[in-house]
Amino acid sequence: MAAPGEPLVLARHYVRLHQFERALEVLGRVTSAELDEVEVWRLRAAALHGLRRYEEALRAADSGLARRADDLVLLDQLALSAFEGGKRRKAQAALRRALALDPGNALLIAHGALFLARTKGSVLTRRWRRRKAQVSADLAVRLAPESLPVLRIRASVAALTGDRRASAFKRQLLAVDPGDKAVRLISGAVSVRRGEISEALEHYVEAARLDPGDHRTAWLGRRSRALLRPGAAPLRLLWRLGPRRVHVAVIVLSMALLTVHASTVRAVLLTCWVAVVLYAVAIRVGLRLRFGRRPR
Repeated sequence: MAAPGEPLVLARHYVRLHQFERALEVLGRVTSAELDEVEVWRLRAAALHGLRRYEEALRAADSGLARRADDLVLLDQLALSAFEGGKRRKAQAALRRALALDPGNALLIAHGALFLARTKGSVLTRRWRRRKAQVSADLAVRLAPESLPVLRIRASVAALTGDRRASAFKRQLLAVDPGDKAVRLISGAVSVRRGEISEALEHYVEAARLDPGDHRTAWLGRRSRALLRPGAAPLRLLWRLGPRRVHVAVIVLSMALLTVHASTVRAVLLTCWVAVVLYAVAIRVGLRLRFGRRPR
């Protein structure tokens, strides 16, 4: 028979290892008396959020807050789950409640920055949000300069907002903990936005190796490994240059050749461009058939 409190100890251990299914299985064995403990609902909300079951995570956080309305961890988890579940207003309200209780909490400030960076809007509001997100992320790091979660969020915000410091933040993250899956995923995202496609794919492959139990990351790793093969080199070059830029360049050059009556050269150019497009489509179709859609 399990000792009192043992399920919580095990669940905490599994959540720390990102083994969320096991954590939920263990939490299913807690006693009725232990259900009144806030820690049960913290762990349950964290595990469900980790499994991307956001509605259930919301309910778990609400259940915990019904027992302790001022719990910062549950308010933060409620905000994160609501945001990921598309309930942005509820997320902002929960985050404001948490910050009212602890205005100097670096992680809460960092999550606020992430929300701002990921919120869409008009061109003017987007610029304002991006700038505010960068300022908030910098403040969070000043408050907790050695916090890996805060450093990860700052790098994510930098990638999302086009911050020129994103590469420096990525290098800092990799120096702190190169064996962290989230660090590798964030580094990959930064590299993609910088046009460093091969490096990004290598980060994704490493992230999948670090956590093979995560189906989404494993799918990303397998797909990235295929794209690193020599046969996909032209596609990687196209991504590095930017498909839109190449497309515009082909149109401009084609019009210029038409103006000078260089029809043969123009025909060769357009033939090559059509071949590149068909090649890219073939690669994408092949990847879809081999690996399927991105898991939810």
